[in-house]
Amino acid sequence: MTKNQEIKNKYLPPKEFIDNVAKEIKEKNKERAKKDRLTYTKEDYTRIAIERKWNKTLTKKEQSMFFKDIADDIIKNINKVCEVTNVEYGNGYFIFEFGDNSVVHFRIKELPGWLFGMWFSYDKKTKGVIKCEWFCQQDLWLDKFKPTRSEIQCTTLFSISQFAIDKILTEPEDVFFDGYEIIDNIKFMLKHPWLAAYRDYRGVSLNIDYVTERYAKKYIQKATKKEIKHDKMVAKLEEKMKDKVVQKINQLEFIESVEVVDKNRDGWICHPRYSLKINATPGFCDEHYQKLYEDSEAIIRETQENLSNKSMYKKYFVFHIVENEVEIFTDEEEEQCEEC
Repeated sequence: MTKNQEIKNKYLPPKEFIDNVAKEIKEKNKERAKKDRLTYTKEDYTRIAIERKWNKTLTKKEQSMFFKDIADDIIKNINKVCEVTNVEYGNGYFIFEFGDNSVVHFRIKELPGWLFGMWFSYDKKTKGVIKCEWFCQQDLWLDKFKPTRSEIQCTTLFSISQFAIDKILTEPEDVFFDGYEIIDNIKFMLKHPWLAAYRDYRGVSLNIDYVTERYAKKYIQKATKKEIKHDKMVAKLEEKMKDKVVQKINQLEFIESVEVVDKNRDGWICHPRYSLKINATPGFCDEHYQKLYEDSEAIIRETQENLSNKSMYKKYFVFHIVENEVEIFTDEEEEQCEEC
C-alpha cells in the first residue's frame, strides 16, 4: 500500500456513511433537482461526507494524525525548492507537552547553520482548523527555540476537512498548498541568505530596517566572529566554574561521585545551566543527609560568588552556572530510581 493510499484510507468515511449522506441529499433535493436540474455526482456525495465526518472535535489520536500528515505535506512542498534533512518529531518544548507530533525540527541542506521548526496546535473552540507556526533561527545565536523568539516566522491555518478532501479526491498536482507563506520565506532565505541572517540577528523586520545585501554580509561576518569568540570564552569560563565546584564537593565526606547534568537541550537555554547529583558512599545514612546537603550547597554558592566577582566573569556575564540544589543518592536509591 502506497503512503498516499494509506492517508486516503485514514480520512475516507466508510461506504455506508457515504451512502447514507447520498440518500439524505437525494431525499431533500428531490423537488429542487427536478426544478433546477440540479445533479450531484458520486464525488459530490463523498466530499460532503468527508466534511461531515471531520466537522467534529478531534481526539488526541486524531490530532496527532493530522499534525504528522500536515507536517509531511509541508516538508514535501519545501522539498520542491530545496532539500529538507534531519527531520525530528516531538511532543513538546522542554518540560511542556503539546501532544504527539505537535513539534517538528528540521534542517535545510542549502541553508547550513539554520534550525527550522513547526509547532502545531488544535483549539476545540475552532474545531475546523489546525494552526501551524513555522519559524527558524541561526544556531550561533539560538536562544529559546520557539515562534515568539524568532524574527523569521509565520502562522498558517489548515482546514481539517479540506486537507482530508484534497488527500482523497484531488490529484496531487491540482492541490492548492495553504502554506505558501512558508515557501515564500524559504525562497527569500535561499536568495538572500545574508539579509535573512541580518534579520534574525538584529531581531528587526527588513521593511523597517532596510539594508543592502553587501552591508548585511559584512555585518553578519563580523557579528559571527564576535559571537564565536564570545561563545568560546563563555563555555570556557562556565566549564572552569563547574569544575571548581565539583572539585571542592568531591573533597567532602561520604562522596562516592558527583554527576553533572547539563540542562541545555531542545533549543532551551537554562540558567543555571548545570545541576548536580551526588552519589554517596556506603555507610551514608539519613542523619548525614542534612549536613552533606548544606555543605555542598554552601560550596556551590560561595565558589560561584567568588569567581563571578572576577573581571573576566563579569565581562562575559558568567554568574551562577551550577544550580544551588543537589540530589543525593546512595547506591541502593540510585538502583531503585533506575528501575522506576
